[in-house]
Amino acid sequence: MLPYLRSIEFGYIIPLAVKGTQKAIIDAGINVFVAENGNGKTTFLDLIERSICSDAHAERYRSFSHKRASSEAFILSEWQFDRMITIEQELTGGGVRTRLMPPQGSFKHYTKPEYSRFLLQQIGLSLDEFQELFESLYYKRENDLALMAKNSGGILSVMELLSKLTLRETKETLQIRGQLRQLETEIRVLQQEKKALLENISEVQMILGGDSGKKTPTLSSLKDKKTKLLAEISTIEKKIEQRRKALHQLNEKHSSIVNTLNSAEDELRELIRMREKLKGEREFSIYQADMIRKELHDLQNRVEHTSYEDYLAQHPRCPLCNSNLKARAGERAKQGCPICLTPWSEIPSSTRKSILKVELSLGSSNLTDLEKELADLEKDIERKEKELLKLSEKIQKEKDLVASLRTDLVGISKQRLQEEDELASLSKSLRSLQESLHDVELSISLIRERTEAPLIKEKLDLIEASIEQKQRERQQLLSRLPEKRDVRQILSEFSAITKEVFGYALIIEPETGVVTVGANQSIRPFDSMSWGERYLTDTCFRIAVWRHLIREGAAHHGLLLLDSPEAALDEKRLHVLAELLKKYSEKITVIVTTRLESFKELLGGHELFITRSGQTSLFDFVQ
Repeated sequence: MLPYLRSIEFGYIIPLAVKGTQKAIIDAGINVFVAENGNGKTTFLDLIERSICSDAHAERYRSFSHKRASSEAFILSEWQFDRMITIEQELTGGGVRTRLMPPQGSFKHYTKPEYSRFLLQQIGLSLDEFQELFESLYYKRENDLALMAKNSGGILSVMELLSKLTLRETKETLQIRGQLRQLETEIRVLQQEKKALLENISEVQMILGGDSGKKTPTLSSLKDKKTKLLAEISTIEKKIEQRRKALHQLNEKHSSIVNTLNSAEDELRELIRMREKLKGEREFSIYQADMIRKELHDLQNRVEHTSYEDYLAQHPRCPLCNSNLKARAGERAKQGCPICLTPWSEIPSSTRKSILKVELSLGSSNLTDLEKELADLEKDIERKEKELLKLSEKIQKEKDLVASLRTDLVGISKQRLQEEDELASLSKSLRSLQESLHDVELSISLIRERTEAPLIKEKLDLIEASIEQKQRERQQLLSRLPEKRDVRQILSEFSAITKEVFGYALIIEPETGVVTVGANQSIRPFDSMSWGERYLTDTCFRIAVWRHLIREGAAHHGLLLLDSPEAALDEKRLHVLAELLKKYSEKITVIVTTRLESFKELLGGHELFITRSGQTSLFDFVQ
């Protein structure tokens, strides 16, 4: 039973979990992860691949090892086979260490052969075979058409893996399929040679018969053409090398900017934290100053009676009117001067201090301490406000730097796409020139043989005899194969899905990858279709394969990882893709990474839910 993902946890991975761990719960249906370029969308999907495909000897680990933020990096995932299996991959400096834990069990270390045997028992495929199937069926990378674009083996190679899942083919059957592929390749080569001989035999007969009415290329002109083609090929190869170097430099620059951006964002978060802390300290100092001001006000309007009572003991009566001063002495002192009852607020400060100094005690020492403490607090508040101003300036600079780096990332990504498109165009031109060179070399060889027409006829007879013999061998091998039920059903499902998407059915020849358009039966090689058509065609084929596997009981539920579809599709085709995924998401869990909020809204489904510990997560900014 092919597995599908239920959850994945990982830690100390750049740029997603540099200082802690992350955990994502994968819901059935469509799951969407929205983020700008450079924020780890592809890394997240790579983690899913490595969580089940990587092992201690995996060559692909070298390309991923720089993502480790510390020696404690790990991937912990839950995969649903016939039962739930927890797989832990420890990303050490020497490679990946694999541990498995079944339900109600404990973790156990697995070597590469042991892990390969585990997969063979669970799904009928070895580790290497499952890695190939994962790349071809599960994981659709950005600007990658892994399944449909294979030049060696292609769809037929994947079909054999699928047959192992559904038919459980024997070792002998797989050997027969390998022999069939070899025979079919040899037959195609012989037929091409036969065609070339047939096209030239009439021309040979005309030359030998002295018929000069038809102009034919001379050996000298063909050699000149060959020299010219070799020069053009050399020029294009140099351009391709230059583009590859430029692309490599862009990739290094992109990686450097991502690292700088991560550091700048960490610095920005730290500065914001410091600013908020300083704000809190300043507010507390302001609160303390307000409290001291209130206490000073209360003290300045309060009179203590200790000195006045001493005065009353010596002067019990008023020296002017001989009134009893002790009567209501407390109330009189609170209102103002205890002798004449003039309010304290109306007495000049200097006079008041003189009276108080002689007659009353207002706690002057306590007032002085409070005033000093208030002055210290006001200086501290002023200092903190200056520090806050400096922090705000630093924060703005960091924000400007982060914005600039993100702009640079977008620009570099565009340059990378342009370089990749130019590389693809140059590679296509190179293949065309190489084919022309092959034709010229073949023509030179035939012209050299034209003086001996019987030799050509003899060679043609040998080729025809060889083709007949190999056709007989092919039929014998075909008779020993089981019925190709999987191929027919998948291609039928594929044609039905493409009719829904394009309005007409597409038919694929598995051995060659040639696509036939059902609308007018025109033949179109896959690489001659537009990029958007190829992307949608490849996605339709993966869905057709999953539906067949689920129907045959080889999988309970499908899983499809799509990395940044907007890189290959325009807005109109993004609508088409969204409708396609929603239609089949009931039985196929889809994880889509994108930088477009509008595409996320088209997809609907579940926004990827992330729990974290030990750090501020990038997912906080992208959800």
